[in-house]
Amino acid sequence: MAQRDDEKCIRMIRLTGSERSKERLILAYYDAIFVYAFRQTRDREIALDLTQETFIAAIRGLPGYDSGKASFRTWLYRIATNKVIDYRRGAVCRRECVPLLEDMVSDEDVPLDEIADNRRIAEIATEKLAGCPPAAQEVFRLRVYGEYGFSEIARLTGRPEASVKTTYYRLINRLRKDLVAYANRNSDE
Repeated sequence: MAQRDDEKCIRMIRLTGSERSKERLILAYYDAIFVYAFRQTRDREIALDLTQETFIAAIRGLPGYDSGKASFRTWLYRIATNKVIDYRRGAVCRRECVPLLEDMVSDEDVPLDEIADNRRIAEIATEKLAGCPPAAQEVFRLRVYGEYGFSEIARLTGRPEASVKTTYYRLINRLRKDLVAYANRNSDE
């Protein structure tokens, strides 16, 4: 949906509470938000729940939405990012870590002992990410799972692009150091 159509729907919702306009907005972005949530959870049910929560929050939050600060799409992805971060902070997430390295772990040519190591490394990376400040998680998730460029993330978060890059690369370096330390500890055993 074009930004102009988004604004028309939002105007109708604000003026009349139009259910049809709400449906149009939801249908226009539902699949993209679901895929964004699914990439981060690898669980269809959780992704569906997060998608629903995102749209409920967006519809409720429309009175405070300011198109001068961000497009509806950008604003919606920010809500989705916050929902995923909130989910990750929950106790359920701590027990059900989703591997960041899912593709490597599922490779059939990799020996079973290596798969186990990769899964543990992925779990550690996921746990470390969940323990990072929400602003850093937001940048990471938008970059890795949302596939946004740094300039888009800067617009989305309202931070300077240089700050976004610094946050991302610091987090990547921190994760890399933690994973290397884990690998070194286990190679000595």
